[in-house]
Amino acid sequence: LDQHLAGRGWPTDGLVELLLPRAGIGELRLLIPALQHISQKQWVMWVNPPFVPYALGLQAWGINLRHQLVVRTTTHADTPCAIERSSKSACCGIVLAWPEEPQLSLKDTRRLQLAARSGRSLSLLFRPLNASNKASLAEVRMALQPGEDADTLSIDILKRKGGWPLTGLHIPLSQATGI
Repeated sequence: LDQHLAGRGWPTDGLVELLLPRAGIGELRLLIPALQHISQKQWVMWVNPPFVPYALGLQAWGINLRHQLVVRTTTHADTPCAIERSSKSACCGIVLAWPEEPQLSLKDTRRLQLAARSGRSLSLLFRPLNASNKASLAEVRMALQPGEDADTLSIDILKRKGGWPLTGLHIPLSQATGI
């Protein structure tokens, strides 16, 4: 995957969208190297994760548990605000967020993109696959599908810096994570 992204890996700051048919298809395993690196010195913010992050699993992956924060918002207006403030904060290196899809607007993605840039953080939005039909100002957009076996993800890069869209990537998760 790194060879297909500008800078040979996940951006160090900015807005990235991962579009999924459902949560739990292995999407977080793509992020393990970034989470390992960032969690050593900066906070990892989880905004409205669909499941409680499994501490023992994160620890087994070498992710620093002392730098994990989970935020649950109660209204749609609070969600972009929490993502924006976390992204602007110099202490959050990565923000993982699951916003309420129907209310998320192009204006919201612009605000989140600017916040991530100004705070020098990586903000990842986990959105449903049908969000690919909506405009977004994320620098990178990827559609993820479960692969033919439990260890593989099928990835279509819908938008990326420095390149055209790319479809049909099959990434073995064990290779992506080293686990």
